[in-house]
Amino acid sequence: MNHLPAEITDAHPEIGWPQIRGFRNILVHQYFGVDVDVVRDVVDTYLPPLAEALRNHVAED
Repeated sequence: MNHLPAEITDAHPEIGWPQIRGFRNILVHQYFGVDVDVVRDVVDTYLPPLAEALRNHVAED
């Protein structure tokens, strides 16, 4: 991601950083065409591992 330090993204290669960036771009630029079910699936499936990785990273510092 453009605004996250490489220290974080490199430390967590299991996170799909390019996919997150792409999803953000879709939400920002095509918000009227966004499928709510897809957003819900992303939030339910992919957000918890991302949050956990970032919490662990912060806790290590």
